[in-house]
Amino acid sequence: MVDEEKFIQKLYDSLSNNFEVYLDVKVNDFYCDLFGKFQDTKVRTFITSKDVIDQYTNYEYFVVKRFQEQSLSHLIEYVNQVVSLHENYTKPDEYHMSTVTNCVLLIPLVDDSVEKFIKRFKYKKVYKFYLHGWSEIRLCAVDQSTGRIFKSRNAGILKNFLEKLISKTQEVLR
Repeated sequence: MVDEEKFIQKLYDSLSNNFEVYLDVKVNDFYCDLFGKFQDTKVRTFITSKDVIDQYTNYEYFVVKRFQEQSLSHLIEYVNQVVSLHENYTKPDEYHMSTVTNCVLLIPLVDDSVEKFIKRFKYKKVYKFYLHGWSEIRLCAVDQSTGRIFKSRNAGILKNFLEKLISKTQEVLR
């Protein structure tokens, strides 16, 4: 069993080292329990810092939402809102390398239809043949009753991170 309050607090503590993290926030007309954003710009220079050879920027966002019920229609609606948020925040230009949005859904009990939707979900875009970078959404659902994590096709890294976080959270509870 996953205690959602402790899970979100542990996630907040873990992300706050690198991300700007906000709790219970409204982002682009929808609410989330945790929202984090990160930006990293790398610049290569020649002799002085004014002689820039090239630069690129990576963006990463983290969205966590608690669901009180397990309605597939509510879940799909929320994921569509996350996709629109991702599209609004992704600004591909010559300095953009990647934008990744990690979405974690805390659901009381994951049924077969929700599991099927999560496993089939895939969102990845390439901008100008990678010259302006790429973006993707990683989606995971945490079954609060069992602690199992269901991931989308490209969310393996996110699932590993969440498994470690859940094990740390359960160690704290003991």
